[in-house]
Amino acid sequence: MNKKVTIVTVVKNMAKELEKCLDRYRKIKNKNIEVIVIDGNSQDETTDILNDSHDIVDHWISENDSGIYDAMNKGINLSTGEIIVLINVDDLVIPQNFDQALKLISDNFEDADIFAFSASMVKNGERKFKRIPRPLDPSMLFRTMPFSHNATFIKKTLYEELGLYRTDFKIVSDFFWFCYAQAAEKKSLSARFNNTRV
Repeated sequence: MNKKVTIVTVVKNMAKELEKCLDRYRKIKNKNIEVIVIDGNSQDETTDILNDSHDIVDHWISENDSGIYDAMNKGINLSTGEIIVLINVDDLVIPQNFDQALKLISDNFEDADIFAFSASMVKNGERKFKRIPRPLDPSMLFRTMPFSHNATFIKKTLYEELGLYRTDFKIVSDFFWFCYAQAAEKKSLSARFNNTRV
């Protein structure tokens, strides 16, 4: 893919998970992938790990924030990629799936602002596959979140146009943002990619 992609990962006091996360990123890292880590002033070994990870982490900061969306916004502001994906520190990124997603984005870059993919999720030890409904009815977004933000790639220009995540919401700011994007009639190729996993 010739477009630059920024991965933003937020962490706080999860040093062991961060080590595993960065090892996974090493398998997908190339010159067109930027990795940014935003640490919420961790009190464990997180900053030591980040100091020793210049080979994979392009930018990182460690400071207090007002919540996860504030931290995500900091990462978005630091990003230099044309596409941004927010991946949690304990998410599993599968290299071949990630590569396939990037190819689909590259092939359809001019046709969409938001690229959403299906994702496998593990809750209480049980794996569930969150498949994007097909066809994706745009009005569905106003009732439920049909895709995972950590499997959704968003053009940075869209953040610049619509703004960032509201920090007064603690758990639904991403859902609110996607509803806002839908109301603004921004293009998404979600349905076309419903069989692609990240």
